[in-house]
Amino acid sequence: MNSLYEYHLKKRTIASVNWLQLFKEWESCGNIIEINTALTRLYPKKYKFTDREIQAWSSMLKAARCTNITPFNNSISMCKFWTRSSESEVDKKNLNDLYNSGFLNPYPTKIQNHIESFWESFKECLAINKKGPNGIRQILSIIAHKFSYEELQNKLGVSSNTINMARKYAILNGPGGQQIDKPKIIRNLPLSEEIENQFQIFFSDKSNVTMSSYKVDSKTNRPILYLLDQKEVLWKRFSENYPNGMKRTTFMARIEDGPYRYREDLGGLCSICAEYGYEIFDDLIKIIKLHIENNLVQNKLLQDVEQIRRHIKKEYVRELSIKNNEQIEHDECIDHCLLFAFEKQLLENKKEKLLHYLAHQARKTYLNAQVQANLLKLDKDGAIFIVDYKMRILPKSA
Repeated sequence: MNSLYEYHLKKRTIASVNWLQLFKEWESCGNIIEINTALTRLYPKKYKFTDREIQAWSSMLKAARCTNITPFNNSISMCKFWTRSSESEVDKKNLNDLYNSGFLNPYPTKIQNHIESFWESFKECLAINKKGPNGIRQILSIIAHKFSYEELQNKLGVSSNTINMARKYAILNGPGGQQIDKPKIIRNLPLSEEIENQFQIFFSDKSNVTMSSYKVDSKTNRPILYLLDQKEVLWKRFSENYPNGMKRTTFMARIEDGPYRYREDLGGLCSICAEYGYEIFDDLIKIIKLHIENNLVQNKLLQDVEQIRRHIKKEYVRELSIKNNEQIEHDECIDHCLLFAFEKQLLENKKEKLLHYLAHQARKTYLNAQVQANLLKLDKDGAIFIVDYKMRILPKSA
């Protein structure tokens, strides 16, 4: 044995170790020992073994015809069982059967109690935390990368999603670290007062919108404003007037969220607009669908109705201009437009109503221009009263 010690162990461990005592205790206690426990008794307290030293002891034991019969690997436990019996295969099989049957504990009783206490304490800590799911993630992040999903689920009763979130938390904030405050992102910066005023001035212009006399937007509690053009056309006009003003996305979002409507029945504005500007076109469409059977001709006439409706409502009003002497200039295209749209198929009473509506549109344009001119002349000592004498009253409230 001395020669084995000299060759395998002497130069790889401390000189004061009583190595022979190991074999004397082994002989008195039987064939099988746990080598780590036996070596701990030989060395001073708190002595730390090196891998080279453990390997030297294993080499000497093999040279002494002892056999390692441990039924599990290092990932399960660091305990190592050795036998000095000449029938080592029998001892190895017995230990393996005991371990597979659950009767052989790979941890000493003292170590096992400490481990169970750790899991119980950690589970209780998760249960009593006062921060809810955020607190669970923070606490679990301390050990989330140290154990497998299966072990954490079995020991702590947490879900795989919670473990995954705890691991992400550990990566971002460190294991158990304080959560870093997320930066506050302001996606819609407040607009300046100048830009707000530009938007309000643009949509107070009657050439862009028409205000309803009784309808109110439920969100803003403001009167409904009917757009007189498509949104894209209004944006181009706004950007031309205010090139350094509001951006297109903000402009469109304001229209979408505000009291603005497009292509809605504006009959509630006044009785003339209701009867002559909308109902007359509905009647024309019904007449065409009722009396024209040819689909091609019918579609062509319906398109013509839509064109003349659009012209009277929008283009015609913009073609009007007021001279300095308060006289209205306009290209004499009324008869031309009507003939272009319907040729001579237009009924006389429908035509008269359309002419009446054209006159009404011209009168509105003239009055709006006069109001705007008077507003420009207004000083601090003056005032203007505007009365909506054509406001239509709802039948239910009349």
